[in-house]
Amino acid sequence: MHYPIDHVWHWEECRLVQDPVLCGTERVCDEPRGERNHRQSDTRRCRNIPRSCYADVPREGRSPCAMGKLVYQVEFMKKDTSDWCLGQPGFIPRLANGYDLLRGEEEQLSVSNFGLPSDRLNPMLNIDDPRNAYKIYTRINNYWMPDALQCRPNGFDNVSFEVVTDQRIRSSPPNTLWFPGGDMSAAIVWGGAFDLGGEYQSRGYPCGLIVEDTASATFKDLSLSTMSVETTPLIRVQLYESSWWGERLKSTAYFDDHIQLLVDTVADNGASDNFRASTRYQLSFDDDTGAAIYRTYLPGLIYYPGRLLFSPETLSYEYYLAPGARYTFKVTMNLKNMPFYFQPCVLEPAAADCQWYALWGLFSPERYESRSFSRKSLDIIVTTPSQVDLRSWQPTFWTLVGYAQFIAPFYGVCKVAMARNGL
Repeated sequence: MHYPIDHVWHWEECRLVQDPVLCGTERVCDEPRGERNHRQSDTRRCRNIPRSCYADVPREGRSPCAMGKLVYQVEFMKKDTSDWCLGQPGFIPRLANGYDLLRGEEEQLSVSNFGLPSDRLNPMLNIDDPRNAYKIYTRINNYWMPDALQCRPNGFDNVSFEVVTDQRIRSSPPNTLWFPGGDMSAAIVWGGAFDLGGEYQSRGYPCGLIVEDTASATFKDLSLSTMSVETTPLIRVQLYESSWWGERLKSTAYFDDHIQLLVDTVADNGASDNFRASTRYQLSFDDDTGAAIYRTYLPGLIYYPGRLLFSPETLSYEYYLAPGARYTFKVTMNLKNMPFYFQPCVLEPAAADCQWYALWGLFSPERYESRSFSRKSLDIIVTTPSQVDLRSWQPTFWTLVGYAQFIAPFYGVCKVAMARNGL
């Protein structure tokens, strides 16, 4: 790892400054208006104005001078002690060594200089989204050198990090979903629709997705052996649309009990009527919970008061895709009944920290979807046909209402201010 080295120097410069601490202040009062007799109090407005003076001002100069090099090694030490065995707290028998990573899990390693910038290197190993509790030990391999880890031109240092595993901890679930056959276009299920000219188009709009679970058997076997309950995925599909400010979240749909498990035919002596379970899931947008991907909630000024009487579905409207536009379906997942993955409140609504008096998990960061769903998403990009438009009048109308709910308060404040000023 190469890092830049700057030459820094400090000095003091005599400069003319205006500062109340260094130079003091001078009290200045406004001239009284009209004549004042001895019975009237002095109502003049006075203020302290900082004086100007010459003082020594600290200055700093910086100039790049060279590059340094840090060579590092990371070694995960195997936990091989007599007290780490089956039956011990934290030991998971179905995992290699009782704690090793599963398929789809990963940990990002990075090395940084703690306390940057400084005149001495302090290398630190960072493990992003760790799956285990670790103890990290740092060894300086060139410690015998008098200037080891000192910031110096063309410096060269060598360090080693030894990572000792304690036990498994709760973390974000991995994303084991992938494109069918590795082809992103095969993940899109197209529905037919009539175009603007009245002709039927077989590729009218995306009506669903097909994704393949690359570790379904592994996690089902693990959940049955550790929890005696078979794990099933909770899949979240988020629809993002492109805008001038980048991608913007448009809608979200969750698939739990409405995941369609596809089946594959198996050739058996020429017969084609034999089937086997597949690891491919079909997520439909035409009905059930999947229909939420093409629905948007009413503006907040109407939605939140309406929630006292109506369901969220009632307070939403259909909002299909615009023709000739680029969209991205971001697919993430959660694995239910897995003890070492965070679980959202939607899966454990009876939990104490998911009740209304706990604001439905607001004070439990491990319940946040940013942690209870996989951090890495499977992105499926689609461009809609330019000749098909399924949108109605509702998106335009409710978008204008949404803008109005923000403009109206400012307009009211301006009218009140103008009335007070007689404008």
